[in-house]
Amino acid sequence: MKRLVVIFALVLLPALAGAQNATSVRSLDHDVLLAPNGTLYTVDARSAADLANAEIAATSLLQLTTTIDGQSTTSLVPASLAAGTHALPSLAFDAASDTLFLVWQHGHDDASEILIASYHGGAWTDATVVSSSDAQRCDNLRVAAVHSDGLLVVNAVWWERAADAEMARLATLTIDGGQVTNIDRHSMNELYEQAVGEPPRVPKALADVDLELLRHPMIVPAHDTLDIIYGDLAAQTLRRVTVGLIPNIRIRIPGGRTGGPIGAPALQLAANSRISVIAPKDGDNLVLYHLDGDAMTYSLFSNGTWSAPRSITTTDVGTERATDALRRMVIER
Repeated sequence: MKRLVVIFALVLLPALAGAQNATSVRSLDHDVLLAPNGTLYTVDARSAADLANAEIAATSLLQLTTTIDGQSTTSLVPASLAAGTHALPSLAFDAASDTLFLVWQHGHDDASEILIASYHGGAWTDATVVSSSDAQRCDNLRVAAVHSDGLLVVNAVWWERAADAEMARLATLTIDGGQVTNIDRHSMNELYEQAVGEPPRVPKALADVDLELLRHPMIVPAHDTLDIIYGDLAAQTLRRVTVGLIPNIRIRIPGGRTGGPIGAPALQLAANSRISVIAPKDGDNLVLYHLDGDAMTYSLFSNGTWSAPRSITTTDVGTERATDALRRMVIER
């Protein structure tokens, strides 16, 4: 299987320093990230009613806990105190600038927007709007930060639901001094169509796949690119697109490369589940997995096909060891 390659502006072939070495574990309203320097960051969506603070206009807000050498401090994210609901937080970290990035959904007045703010030296920046629309909601946010030669870009993918359509979307944000200086936004199917010169084809006989699984776009860092895995509901398949980042060119499609669907595993997800991906830097193998009670259920993609779902009982080995076992299975295959 060859992969579609899309090139974005304003990034110098990132070495993925920092983001690649941070470890993150996500649930819908909770995210945990361990930075390379040993600092543990935890962000949670909290009900404002639980805090009993009359000065908070939000109905739900975000709380950050920073743990260094076993000592924890907790604070509220200032931009999440504004009126509305603040939820679905996702963290990324850039080691070169020692900066934490938080991306989340802000719902207000029957509209939804994606916001980003950065945290450095104990201080937050103001929030910047990544995307705003009348979409019913934006789900399953994923974020990755890449850094090279002093140029930093944060990439965010999410699933957007509107009254008449739903789709995976991608935003690339150029960062300078912790502030967003440029934003490029695209739907993933739009990028696919621009690359191959035609819309993604819909098969005559649709596969029997769990549509909820397709609503979980994922980012996989590689050497100098990002792999985006996203769902195409019309075709009922996952697609894997390689996104490269170089300066001074909006979108460039190198010749001789095509993209195609990779199908979908038979995993079944609840609406509040969080799917995760493990993929090596080289090769096409990958594994999708999610926690289901005391089990970690996964499916392996290898040689162009998906395995039947299998499970590891986490009560026997623990979540961390189960994840390490999956990672070793994919990398050594």
